Amino acid sequence: MKLFIRTCIAVLALPLILVAPVAARGTNPPKIVMLEKNTIVNHDYFAAGDSITVSGTVNGDAYVAGGTVTMNGTINGDLFVAGGTVNISGNILHDLRAAGGTINISAPIPGNITVAGGNVNVAKDARIGGSILAGAGTLELLSPVGRGMNVGAGTLTIGNRVNGDVTAGAGTLSMLPDATVTGNLNYWSKNDATLGTGATVSGLLVRHEPPAKMERKLPGMTADKGIVMTKVFAGIFAVWSVVNFLVAFILGLIIFAVLPVFTGKTIDAFRKQPLADFGIGLLTVIALPVLAIVLCVTIIGLPLGIFLFAALGLLVVVVHVYIGLALGTIIMGGLKMKSGRTLTYLVGLIVLLIVSFIPVVGGLTKSILGLIVLGALVTQKYEVAKQMRAKKLV
Repeated sequence: MKLFIRTCIAVLALPLILVAPVAARGTNPPKIVMLEKNTIVNHDYFAAGDSITVSGTVNGDAYVAGGTVTMNGTINGDLFVAGGTVNISGNILHDLRAAGGTINISAPIPGNITVAGGNVNVAKDARIGGSILAGAGTLELLSPVGRGMNVGAGTLTIGNRVNGDVTAGAGTLSMLPDATVTGNLNYWSKNDATLGTGATVSGLLVRHEPPAKMERKLPGMTADKGIVMTKVFAGIFAVWSVVNFLVAFILGLIIFAVLPVFTGKTIDAFRKQPLADFGIGLLTVIALPVLAIVLCVTIIGLPLGIFLFAALGLLVVVVHVYIGLALGTIIMGGLKMKSGRTLTYLVGLIVLLIVSFIPVVGGLTKSILGLIVLGALVTQKYEVAKQMRAKKLV
């Protein structure tokens, strides 16, 4: 569990490390987005920039991503937010989905929270009506929670009433004197939980040793433990999906900035010849791994085979980025909304994140789009190679 937590923190820090030198070299002024206090948006709201402040009212869902995000207005729907530093102090009518380096929540959340961050602080005034699903380096929970928690954290502090069960994997777990868990508290840790004077657990309080290898635990696992571990793995998947969203968003912005013309032509090809690109993508998926394996079984071709496998791994990442942009292009085109590439990409990634949680349909959708995008990428790379040969550059 500690390894998972450290991995989450490292992945969350990666985009900040990548963006810093790019921002330092850039000549463009920072993009500042503000929704003024008296402004009312009667539809879903989308924003992306270096600094974003939402003080107005959104009568719909809000999708926001930026370096620093401040939400002190009213969202009469769900809030999806990603940023280096995220401060939420307004009013959210339904659910919150957040990812960032530091996340501070002091707004009342009537619905559920899904959050992934380096440091997550939930103030007493937050008052969570639903459940919490979280992955964090440090999670301090001082607000009441309506329907239980599933958490993975390096340091977890519970300082208020949690109605329902708590399932947690933590390096250290502490309950402050005012803390109460009305259900069971199952946690995986090498350290015993620290309970302050007056802290109570109404149900069972059970510490589990983190298994060195999970497969050794599965054959003899009881039904109850199986259910608990299913919840833990479901939580890890959800948190990882949110972290993956944040990394993909930042990486995509870098790729689009470095290859703007190539990106534009790839998306044009995606829209003009999707069936042809699907066939090319399918052929590529079949041919490249076979070629890599054939090369690896020969001494002379082994280095090239290893290189090809590495290139395939990189290609998977790039395809994921362009799936987000392609999906956003389809959605914004269908809504007949004009938007920049950053907002289009943000919309596509958010929809892709939501779709990934749908069994079967999510995987099928990503696979089909992935093959079309892969075909478009291969087509454009071929065109670039032809132009370079024509100019005798290769």
